[in-house]
Amino acid sequence: MKNKPNGDMKEYERLKQLLMHEELARVEALERRLSDPDGHAPLVGRDLPRAILETSHDGKKLTHALGPTVEGILHDSVRNDPKSMADALYPVMGPSIRRSIAEALSGMIQSFNDVLAHSLSWQGFKWRLEALRTKRSFAEVVLLHSLVYRVEQCFLIHRETGLVLQHLTADAVRHQDADMVAAMLTAIQDFVKDSFDADEGALDSLSMGELRLIIEKGPEAVLALVVRGNPPHDLTTAAHECLSAVHEGMRQELRGFNGDATVFEQARPMLKDCMRARYQEKKQKPIAFLAVATAAVLLAAGGGWYMESRHREKETAWNNYIAALEREPGILVAAEGRDGTQAFVRGLRDPLAREPAAVWQEAGIPGWDVEFRFRPYQSLEPEFVLRRAEGALAPPEGARLTLEDGVLHARGEAPMAWMRRARESARAVAGISGYDDTGLAALELRRFDELDHIIENRQVLFDEGSAQPENPEAIQAVAADIRRLARLSTSLGIDFSLLLTGTTSPTGNEEMNTSLRSIRTTVVRKALERAGVDPAVIRTGALAPPASTFAVRPGLPLRCVFFTVRSMPKTHPALVRDNDTGATP
Repeated sequence: MKNKPNGDMKEYERLKQLLMHEELARVEALERRLSDPDGHAPLVGRDLPRAILETSHDGKKLTHALGPTVEGILHDSVRNDPKSMADALYPVMGPSIRRSIAEALSGMIQSFNDVLAHSLSWQGFKWRLEALRTKRSFAEVVLLHSLVYRVEQCFLIHRETGLVLQHLTADAVRHQDADMVAAMLTAIQDFVKDSFDADEGALDSLSMGELRLIIEKGPEAVLALVVRGNPPHDLTTAAHECLSAVHEGMRQELRGFNGDATVFEQARPMLKDCMRARYQEKKQKPIAFLAVATAAVLLAAGGGWYMESRHREKETAWNNYIAALEREPGILVAAEGRDGTQAFVRGLRDPLAREPAAVWQEAGIPGWDVEFRFRPYQSLEPEFVLRRAEGALAPPEGARLTLEDGVLHARGEAPMAWMRRARESARAVAGISGYDDTGLAALELRRFDELDHIIENRQVLFDEGSAQPENPEAIQAVAADIRRLARLSTSLGIDFSLLLTGTTSPTGNEEMNTSLRSIRTTVVRKALERAGVDPAVIRTGALAPPASTFAVRPGLPLRCVFFTVRSMPKTHPALVRDNDTGATP
């Protein structure tokens, strides 16, 4: 009894397998397919093409969905392998590029031929006069006289909204700025909204001065041509055919227009057929005129070559002048320029540097008006630092200044007052880092030595056996020299003394000669004191025998009094240098 429920369950399972075997197998297969990612790929690959075809009929949803992915694939392909992309596009882009270049060259050559034809003719000369008189450009005058008609602009306009779908402009037409284009488009939109929908009396053309607006209306779009000149009737026919072709090829895009005009780029080739122009046929020029025109061309070419040569010469001369100016010490060129015969140079100039105008005169470029604008500054060029030092210190004659590695050296001789002032002022000059006057001697010392030498070479002479000077004027001269020496010693801070030594002839009694020498030195000393010599500086020498005296002073007279100057070490502040080197840091 206890095993009965289990038996029932087994029977139930067996019955379920018999009744639902196929359904359970399909459910298990479906579960395996959903749980296996690798199994999805075959199913998606089988259904994806059909899904893309179905979605392509539903507007631009697929385009918007796949656009970013396709763009990313293209970017990666170009970045990773640009050569493959270039090889793939070459069959399409190569011929188009060659054709575009050929058309551009052909148009340029034709335009050049037209310019020559109009410029080197009598008619062209008259047109130039007309251009000057009417304040128009020469091209406009030529266009007015030689143009039959030209389509300058072409507008494809959505009829319901009045929005511009495509806008073409002729190559030679000057483009308006954004505001002018916006105003023009607004006017066209208003014109379309107000006039184009009218059943009766709708405008097909509109004249605006030299321009004419041809309007061709269709069910979904309007074609407007802006024409200069007198257009033929076949232009209206061409506009009608172009608009019909646009409606036939893009009817779905016109009806589903939602403000995105980029889809109408494919209509540009059809619209370009309306961008037509016609010019008056040119008359055959006589041979004589061709000769004159050829001569004029050669003359113009020669004149152009001459003007170009002159321009290059002036350009070279100007560049050489700027280079010469930049080489001048104390001049820094910050900016320069020229326009025709007007030129300017701006920069910095040391007041001690040469005038830029002087350098300009040396360049020898006539007929130019040059404006110089230089602000003052102090150059650290050694020659300018030295010149500023010479101007500030004003070295006296006999003193010379030199500059070596920023150190100012003074050499020669100078007054002590100037030496003191130079030591105090040298460092104040810009560009000087030190001062050295070890090679400079005080002028007063040289004068002191000169007086010393003069005094020691003077003698007071006496007659034989006499104590009275034979040349009393020598005492006055010595006294004057001693007084000058005293003044110099005071300014120099030098202590000196004057030693008087008397001599006698070797003949006679030695005792008498000794007494006579003493008397003679006393006489000279008193005479010097009376002449204003300070007694404190006078010393009387030893009364040496004549033999020893002549050994010390060879060539002395036999009977005289001579002088010897004795000075103490020089201790004046002007003579004392830092660390005994004479340099100031």
